[in-house]
This record gives sequence, structure tokens and C-alpha cells, in this order.
Amino acid sequence: MLAAAGTLLAVVAAIAGAWTAVAWRTALTAVLHVYPTILQRAIRARLTRLQPSP
Repeated sequence: MLAAAGTLLAVVAAIAGAWTAVAWRTALTAVLHVYPTILQRAIRARLTRLQPSP
């Protein structure tokens, strides 16, 4: 839902011709969605390494 809102705001800014706002909205949306994914994968990999083997 939040990704759709960020994308919609970027589209509205593009229609208005505010290209700086488009760049900021796109970058912010990408960072806010990619960072948690990378963090979760890193934590999962670390937990997998720390678990004792059966």
C-alpha cells in the first residue's frame, strides 16, 4: 500500500513537472522497501549460521 502511495506521488509530481520531487520520491520509496528486505535476509543468514546442526 505504501509503495503504491509513493509511486502515485511520484507520478503526480512528474505530471506537474517537478522532476526533483520525482527523484526524491523514487529514491525514498526504493530505500524504504529495499533496506528491510536486505536486513531480513542478513539476519536470516546469520541465524542459520548460528543454529546448531541436527
